[in-house]
Amino acid sequence: MYARIGEYRKAIEWYERSAAEGYLPALYRLGRCYQSGKGVNQNKEKALAYFEEAASQGHIFAKGQLMRRRLVRDYGRMLGSVFLQVLVLQAVEADCKDCHG
Repeated sequence: MYARIGEYRKAIEWYERSAAEGYLPALYRLGRCYQSGKGVNQNKEKALAYFEEAASQGHIFAKGQLMRRRLVRDYGRMLGSVFLQVLVLQAVEADCKDCHG
């Protein structure tokens, strides 16, 4: 709620409280804040740590962030982003095929 209205420092406070209680979306959101520097000093290492923690517990968007980072690291920003889009489209198509038999 606070992040939506631009009160990032207040949002960070609540994300930290929620993350301490094990709320996965809060771990992911903290990662995003540290990645972008909204409400905190930008810190890629902390962002990665939060994404890894959330991903290890099954948070799908955190897993996507980690995949994107690996693709960008291995193939560069533009190719990594293209590869990620292709993987997402393939996953959606596979899911649709499973749904329709």
